[in-house]
Amino acid sequence: NDKCNEYLCPDTLVCVSGPAECPCPFPDSQLKCVLPGDANYVCISKPETAKEVRDCAWVMKAYEGLI
Repeated sequence: NDKCNEYLCPDTLVCVSGPAECPCPFPDSQLKCVLPGDANYVCISKPETAKEVRDCAWVMKAYEGLI
């Protein structure tokens, strides 16, 4: 895409300053969690209830191998 002079998000084709700035492909149903170093991210399904433990804190524990 020659219209983007910075970083082109592979999933959404949005032009942003870097990978961590990319939006999730389905923002209404996905939660964006930026990984350490602000260089990358993952999108997970948004919790349906307040009792669900899968949020960005859960992702960070999994990333660090604590789960």
